[in-house]
Amino acid sequence: MHLRNRHGVRIDPVPFVVVVRLVFMLLLSFGPLYEQTLGLPLEIAIALSAAVCTVVAVVRSGMQ
Repeated sequence: MHLRNRHGVRIDPVPFVVVVRLVFMLLLSFGPLYEQTLGLPLEIAIALSAAVCTVVAVVRSGMQ
């Protein structure tokens, strides 16, 4: 996989993967707890946190 930044220079994909996984871990740790305080059921809160992380990762990967 050859990733390039906006200037056309090749970049290492590992930092992106590490950051995405850390954000996913944090969202699945704290997101459902916060969303449950807002009144959402646990299943919906987990699905919503996973969906938000997936959308952000896809959008960010398109920006690189």
